[in-house]
Amino acid sequence: MTSLLQPCDIVETHSPCVAKRIVRRPNPRDRPACRSPRPRPRAVQMFDDVPVRVWLLLAIAAIGYQPALYVFRHIAHDPRRRDITAPPVDLSWRSHRQLAISGSILAGLLAFAFFIFTPAAERFARSPSFMPLLLGALGVLALFTVVKAMATGSIEPMIRGLSSTYRRDAHPRRFWASMGWNSVIGGLMLWMAVTTISSQSRERCLDYAQALTPQERLSACDEALAQSDLSREDRNDLYRNRGIARHELADAEQAIDDYNRAIDLVPGDSYALHNRGLLYLAGGQFQFALEDFSRSLRLRPDNKDGYANRAEAYVATGAFKQAIADHSRVLAIDPNDEYALVGRGMAYVWTDDIARARQDFDRARTLHPASVALLRGEGVLAVHLKDLETARRKLREAYDREPDHVSTLSALAEVHDRLGDADKAKLARQKLAALRRNQPR
Repeated sequence: MTSLLQPCDIVETHSPCVAKRIVRRPNPRDRPACRSPRPRPRAVQMFDDVPVRVWLLLAIAAIGYQPALYVFRHIAHDPRRRDITAPPVDLSWRSHRQLAISGSILAGLLAFAFFIFTPAAERFARSPSFMPLLLGALGVLALFTVVKAMATGSIEPMIRGLSSTYRRDAHPRRFWASMGWNSVIGGLMLWMAVTTISSQSRERCLDYAQALTPQERLSACDEALAQSDLSREDRNDLYRNRGIARHELADAEQAIDDYNRAIDLVPGDSYALHNRGLLYLAGGQFQFALEDFSRSLRLRPDNKDGYANRAEAYVATGAFKQAIADHSRVLAIDPNDEYALVGRGMAYVWTDDIARARQDFDRARTLHPASVALLRGEGVLAVHLKDLETARRKLREAYDREPDHVSTLSALAEVHDRLGDADKAKLARQKLAALRRNQPR
C-alpha cells in the first residue's frame, strides 16, 4: 500500500484526519458535580461581582481614615482660632511631626488610588509577584514597628491607625499588647507571602486559564516540583503539566519522560496516557499508541479525541474495521464531527466499501462544505477509483488552501508521478523537503 492511500501521514505534524489535541485535566473547581450544588447565597454572589478596584478603594479608605481624621482635628483645633473665652483644652496631642506623617500617608494613598486605574497597575496586579510582594511588604512593615518600638519605647499598633501611639512608660500594658499584635501580624503576613509564592508556582504550572506560554509554564512547573512537601496527587499534576509544556515545545523525549512519571504516580491518569499516546503516534510507535489510547479510554470512555486518535493508529496498522468502529464512536458523541466523517469515509475506501464512503463524504459536504479534509478524502477516493486527474484537482485545491500541510503535498507529489508529470512531482517534493525541515521534531 502506498503512502498516498493512507488517510493521514501519521508521523507528520499536520494530520489530514484529526487535530491531535493535547488534553488537559480540567480545573476541579469547574467540573460539574454529581448532583446540583447548593445555590450560593445572594449576598456572596453579590460580593463576587464587585470589581477588584472597588475593594482596593475601600482598603485605601479604611487605611486613610485615621490619618485623615488626625489632619482634620489638627486643623479644626488650631490654637490661633480658639475662642479665648472658652475653657482651656488639652492640645498636647497636636504635633507637626504627626501632621507631616499623616499628610504623607494621605498623599501616598491618593497617588495609589490614581495608580490603580492605570494599565501599568493592571499588568502588575496580574503578575505572579504582586500578592507575595504586597504581603511581604506588610509583614516587614509590621516587624519594623516592633524593632523600632524596642529602641524608642513607643509603638503604633497595626490596623488600629497611626495616630494611636502607646509608650512603654505611660501605657505598659497597651505597649506590650501592641508589640505582640504587630509581631503576630508581621509573622502571619510573611508566612502568607511565602505560601503564596509556592502556591502560585503550582497554579502557573497548571494554568487552567491557559494564559501563559509553554516556556513560562515549564519554568513554573520546575519551581513547583522543587518543593519537598508535595503529595502524590500534586506531583502527578505537576509532572503531567510539565509534560504538556514540553510536548507543546516539541521536546518529545522529555515530555514522554514526564508523562511516564505522572503515570507511575497515578496509573489511572487518563490525560497523561492520552498525551503520551499522541507522542507515540507522532513517532510511529503505533502499538504503544494503541495501548495508551485504549487504557485512557477505559478510564474516560467519553473522550472523543481518544477514539479519533486511536482510529488513526488503527489505520496506520491496517486495522481498518477497528478504525471504522472508533470513528463511529466519535460520531455517536458528535454526529456532525467533520474529521470523523471524513476519516470513516477513507477507512471505507480502503475496505472497498465505496457506497458507505460516498455516504460519509456526502454528509461531510452537507455539514462542512468548505472542508479541506473532505478534499483530501475525495482525492483518496479518486485514486482508489483510478481517476488520477480528479485526484490531482482535489489535492491541488486542498494544497492551495493549506500550503503547509505535509500529507497533502506528499500525496500530490505521488499523483504527479503516476500521471507522468516528473517536473511537477520534483517541485512538490522539494517543497515537501523544505516543509519537513522547518517542522519541530
